[in-house]
Amino acid sequence: MQTPATKHLISKVTLFLHERRGSDRLKLLNIGAGRSLSIENQLMSNGFSFVCDRVDAENWPVAGEPFGQCYQCQVESMRPVESTAYDLAFANYLLEHIQNLPKAASEIYRILKPRGIFVAAIPNPTAPEFLLAKLTPLWFHKLIRGTRVWETYYAYQDLPSLSHIFERAGFDTVEISYWPCTLCYLERFVVLNRLAALYDKVVDKMKLKRFMGNVCITFRKL
Repeated sequence: MQTPATKHLISKVTLFLHERRGSDRLKLLNIGAGRSLSIENQLMSNGFSFVCDRVDAENWPVAGEPFGQCYQCQVESMRPVESTAYDLAFANYLLEHIQNLPKAASEIYRILKPRGIFVAAIPNPTAPEFLLAKLTPLWFHKLIRGTRVWETYYAYQDLPSLSHIFERAGFDTVEISYWPCTLCYLERFVVLNRLAALYDKVVDKMKLKRFMGNVCITFRKL
């Protein structure tokens, strides 16, 4: 199940590619790509022409269109990745796993072209489900998610502090969008999934952004 934040990330990248149809072939960078090819495949299905390089701490080589280079490195030190090379970079639920966000923000700034865009789907650390996540061990996260999980650090206390980190690195904050989605994590659990759906509806209706766990944030390199 794709979260609302991931769907919005894809729509933002889609709009970016659409607005630049007819330009030279655009270069994208998927930061923290992992094994999944879902985002690139969805973009390809819309008929866009682009090259997407990939960065991950683990080695996940990929071949064929639209994939280019696959770099194995940490986002805080993307030394193999060329400077000012990318029109847009994106990260799907990566920033919460990074300990040194200022360094990561500086590296993302370095690899983007002037006026380049960075889009990230992230958890909101002030939402109840992520306040709980900070206090629970990895085995509990794996039980809830039903998939492999990684250590989380939440090096940003809230969304304003995350914006501040990236703005200090030289970015402008373009957009922050919020959604409640406790159902995304509790969908497999009977009874809890109904309570989660009700909770999400209440939070959404009352526009309680502090309690909305799904966020998509967009930055532009100045």
